[in-house]
Amino acid sequence: MLAHVLERVLAISGLREVILAIPRSDFMYEVPNDVLVEVGSPVDVLDRYVAAARRYAADAIVRITADCPLLCPAFASRVIARYWEVQMDFCSNVGKRTDGLDVEVVSRGALEAAWHEASDPSELEHVTAFLRNRRERFPEHRVQPPDWWPGPKLSVDEKIDLDFVRHIYSHLHNPSDFSLEATFDAIQA
Repeated sequence: MLAHVLERVLAISGLREVILAIPRSDFMYEVPNDVLVEVGSPVDVLDRYVAAARRYAADAIVRITADCPLLCPAFASRVIARYWEVQMDFCSNVGKRTDGLDVEVVSRGALEAAWHEASDPSELEHVTAFLRNRRERFPEHRVQPPDWWPGPKLSVDEKIDLDFVRHIYSHLHNPSDFSLEATFDAIQA
């Protein structure tokens, strides 16, 4: 599943580098040569993101999770472009109609603030939870999907989700067409 996510992430425009922030473990990840790897805490995911941002001198980070194998690169690119247009600390497409298409863009300053101030375990595990819990300080600009998008759950959390995603992949007419339209057609098949 990670290979599907990385393939789609590499198709996003507006990214300077793709960095996989993984936990220290005995598990070996195979990643494409053009993907950088940041290894860190198995429980403090926020720390992994900050370490990656520091190492690669990122002005902003784009958070995409490994449970989104149907991520749409064009939609993700829209979120990134919108982040730079609105000049806010936090921009995303996260909502009820985008589960599995999730993209969050966070300024380095907001990420560093979260890292310095967060203490709740859930805010360390879920990178943007600190920001979401402080919306008055970190207002979020949200990018909506097209009106025609029905909003099915596309993230993989359980076996039934994995079965649904496999069904969609088996019905993609062109496996390298990562558009919402192609995904929608495969869902309807």
